Amino acid sequence: MPTAEDLAAAVRARAAGTPYRIVDERPDGFELRFDRPDAAWWSVFSRRRLATLDTHLVRVLPDGARVELTDVVRHTRWALDADGRFVEPQKGWVRSVARGTIRSTYRTSVADADGRRTTAVYDTSVGRRLVTEAAQGLGMTVVASAGTRVGVVVGIVAAAFGVAVALGAVVMVLVLGSG
Repeated sequence: MPTAEDLAAAVRARAAGTPYRIVDERPDGFELRFDRPDAAWWSVFSRRRLATLDTHLVRVLPDGARVELTDVVRHTRWALDADGRFVEPQKGWVRSVARGTIRSTYRTSVADADGRRTTAVYDTSVGRRLVTEAAQGLGMTVVASAGTRVGVVVGIVAAAFGVAVALGAVVMVLVLGSG
């Protein structure tokens, strides 16, 4: 039965050569973070002095056969250290946090040192794919987090309630209108 360490090793191998790195390893999982301090991305976010920290929380469930995967996107104020690397957010720096299965793409045109322009694209599904493929390679199944599952159920219940109210209004109009 694969462990969180096995999954972390498999993800680390798949992430080699990409801007993703594993941070905060725990006995039951880890965080996979997009290492944003790339110059192409600073040009995008520095205009608003915001940084977007994209993290994929990975937790191996006790049965060892399933993995919970949750995307966390934090919009923060940014700062750089003396080496030009992103400084982790301090308390009060985070402006908003979104959790769940988040799909977003960032695209920008950047100039290299010689002035040649290239297009840089970031897609949140890449990190999810790294974890999913590594987990499947170990015979594990990736499932939505408990919070995401609860959100789906609440959304379905709210939609059903809205449909019931709309149908009730239609019935009232038909009954009162024909009388």
